[in-house]
Amino acid sequence: MTKTTNYEISKKLAEIGFKADCSYFYFHSDNNDCEANSLEKYGFDKISQCDIEDKYYPAYDLETLLDALPEINKQLPLLCFSGITYLDPVNIGLSRNKNESLADTAGRLIILLHEKNLIKF
Repeated sequence: MTKTTNYEISKKLAEIGFKADCSYFYFHSDNNDCEANSLEKYGFDKISQCDIEDKYYPAYDLETLLDALPEINKQLPLLCFSGITYLDPVNIGLSRNKNESLADTAGRLIILLHEKNLIKF
């Protein structure tokens, strides 16, 4: 299975208005303790066929989130084993938490950039 954002990060991304073309995985709002489910399992071809606004939180993969990270002061984000960062003079980044996927780290960085008003959706 593809590593995707966990339920909490997927929900927070939805709450701040983040939307991107995503994989075929989602969390159902009534079942937040489960793993991301494949849409194919339920007969959907695309996440747009689901009622995302009310019931589903897309589970984003790392590639999708990296594509969504903006260039800040002409700097692209740098991905490394320990986390994701923008280099000086921006100096914004996050270290990976223990046992956290890089997809979750990228999701947290998008949330942080939104909270600092560096990106808007």
